[in-house]
Amino acid sequence: MHEDLPANDSVFLANDDLPHVKLDSDFAGPLCWSNSPGNLALSTYFNPAKPNLESDFSVDGLGSILREDHDPERFILTDKQRRCYVWDDWDGLLSWVRDVELETLETWEEKVDFILGGLGCLEVEPVYRNKHPADDPDLENFRNTFPQHRI
Repeated sequence: MHEDLPANDSVFLANDDLPHVKLDSDFAGPLCWSNSPGNLALSTYFNPAKPNLESDFSVDGLGSILREDHDPERFILTDKQRRCYVWDDWDGLLSWVRDVELETLETWEEKVDFILGGLGCLEVEPVYRNKHPADDPDLENFRNTFPQHRI
């Protein structure tokens, strides 16, 4: 269980000790995305007892928020730092959603709504196994030199 997330927000829950974020029960209803623990592939991608996304990308506390219901399947994820990601199981790319406006939102529902509404034009940075872009002190200079990534 991830106790470092605020208590006033939906928090990581233990589903057989596998991390995920619980959203308001009616949030994902009209979407083609699921927040149900049974649909989040928790034992496949987040089980610490076998290869998992957290260790693959070296992102501490990586857990699932939403999973797209059709192929190719995409996931919206978060970590212990409350950073948000989009991961596509088709190509295996993990993208950190790096948008200033996203950082101002307080609830998981607001953050997820922002991401879903912005798919196709979100400002993102690729995450590599040995390097997270948030840890790069020269990220701003790099971003000013090269075009921004968008998903």
